[in-house]
Amino acid sequence: MLKSLVDDSEISKVYVPAFLIILLLSLLSFSNIISGEFVADDIFYVVENESIKSLFNLDIFFYKQSSTRNFINFNTYRPTYFFTLAIEYALFGLNPTGYHLVNIFLHAINGFLLYSLTLKYTSKKLLALLTALIFAVHPIHTEAVSNITGLSEVLTAFLLFFAIWCYSCSKKLDFYYLFSLVCYLLGIMSKESGVVLIGVIILIDVCSNWSNLANLRKKRIYYAGYLLTLLTYLVIKFSVRGAILNSQGLVFNKGAITERVYTMSLAFIEYFRLLIWPSKLIAFYDIFLIPI
Repeated sequence: MLKSLVDDSEISKVYVPAFLIILLLSLLSFSNIISGEFVADDIFYVVENESIKSLFNLDIFFYKQSSTRNFINFNTYRPTYFFTLAIEYALFGLNPTGYHLVNIFLHAINGFLLYSLTLKYTSKKLLALLTALIFAVHPIHTEAVSNITGLSEVLTAFLLFFAIWCYSCSKKLDFYYLFSLVCYLLGIMSKESGVVLIGVIILIDVCSNWSNLANLRKKRIYYAGYLLTLLTYLVIKFSVRGAILNSQGLVFNKGAITERVYTMSLAFIEYFRLLIWPSKLIAFYDIFLIPI
């Protein structure tokens, strides 16, 4: 697909060296996790999760709600994520090294996709490379890449980056656009935070067409496709889980609306700070828990 958009010389002189640099830096940054074991949620999602131990559990992954904890009863609907875990289990069994390498490699690909997108929209090679390298080594990604269960976030990022890349290559309602919608659907089915893609694409279009925002009206049909894809996901999730939102058992669900807004505001401010200055990183930010 990339070869159809750029010539061979550009691939060999620009994209291949950039990918190798990003991959090497990603491996160096996360080399200490390769020998890591299954920890925390890895035990529930991989070691004790019987549903991922067969690739023939497609009914459980995609449309059948399980009734036991060992068969995916985590109050989520993430079939893309669990099916990918099943593929990893088929390849690596209970050897955690393979899972860690997949996370690192996917993270490197995400950095490369970011490089490609930045280069496409700015035409500045150095800026694109620096952006990708900062992404590759940014400490904010530590938990997602280091934890085996962080695959849901790394995989979602990959699918969303690829969806944006396909969208940027589409000239009309063509194969690239349709493939972008497919990636979007699979991305949401990996982790629900993937819903933000619609806003990201609109923001990219606004920034890249700032001098002529009237042109964005022509893209309303494109945006409608993503909204329809999101609606499709919600319908599928409702038919499988019986609810769009499932917050049973969450203490947070018992708080008043003011407490929720206050908590979310604190979290947003702190996460934004971590993007700019990633100090005091921890696995669980209980500072956001407001007494009820």
